[in-house]
Amino acid sequence: MAGNQTGRCRVPTHAGDFSQKLDTPCQGILYGGKLSALDAIHGPLFDAIHKERKQIHDDKAIRKFFIRNGVDKGDFKQVYESDEIDTKVKQAFVMAQRYKLTGVPAVIVNGKYLVSGSTAGSFPNVLQVIDQLIGRERANMVGG
Repeated sequence: MAGNQTGRCRVPTHAGDFSQKLDTPCQGILYGGKLSALDAIHGPLFDAIHKERKQIHDDKAIRKFFIRNGVDKGDFKQVYESDEIDTKVKQAFVMAQRYKLTGVPAVIVNGKYLVSGSTAGSFPNVLQVIDQLIGRERANMVGG
């Protein structure tokens, strides 16, 4: 059921430690989405940061990463430094604080329920819990 929802909004954020240095990966993900390169770049960026432990926490490192992964240098600069990307990074920061995120991935259902591996009991339970909450919210909309 969860895969068929049309009201899906993907917001990259850094939960827990809201230090300035972590804005760069968020900015990179937003940038990838703006250039319609998100699907191609998200996995490699995640792996570079979380599996290979690469330090991609500043503008120079993220620029180098994107260019190495096939993004035009001029396109990168124009979009990455745009007001739109800056605003979206700030919005992601506010949203993470609003929902008191302590880790990612996390899913918010209908603005009410935070679902993560810890709230669902385990990562394998996440989709089942999301489906149950979506069902509950749909029933409330029809019956309420």
